[in-house]
Amino acid sequence: MSRRGARPRAGTAHTLRAAFRHAWTGVCETLASERNMRIHSAAAAAMFLFMLVVRPPLPDVVLVIATSAVVMGAEQLNTAVELLTDEVCAGEVTDWARRVKDAAAGAVLLTSGGAAAVGLYILAHAWPWHWRLFSAVHVFGAAASAVCLAGLGIVWVYVWRRKEKEATSWKKQDFDPGSQP
Repeated sequence: MSRRGARPRAGTAHTLRAAFRHAWTGVCETLASERNMRIHSAAAAAMFLFMLVVRPPLPDVVLVIATSAVVMGAEQLNTAVELLTDEVCAGEVTDWARRVKDAAAGAVLLTSGGAAAVGLYILAHAWPWHWRLFSAVHVFGAAASAVCLAGLGIVWVYVWRRKEKEATSWKKQDFDPGSQP
């Protein structure tokens, strides 16, 4: 418990805004560096696009949103566990490190399997598929799908621009015209 006005612990965010900024950075760095996170986010985007076009009822959309969040959250935790394990073991491959990483990866596998089951349920439940992109059927579910799809798109563009900017700044730092023969 912290007292009002007490100093935060070292390494903690000082404000709520800073905490959200650090969380945003973590999501973007994981999306930029982890192939599986990109796969999970692409699968979620495909489901959101499907739901935008087919328009299943709102409870189905909420189920997919929650499942996608759980899978991507598990991938975030898996990445954190892998980074911490690598740091603790100093890159040395030990039986303990293997077991820790395998357990974290297993958690992602289980949540991904659950998400796949939910996705199959949504696909089967919406059968026969009626393309309702411009209809007024299940408007709230379509709006939720559109917001999630737009959110993923914004994150992807942000990560892509950030990677491009970092690559450009790295090249500029590496290039020293005075050292050229």
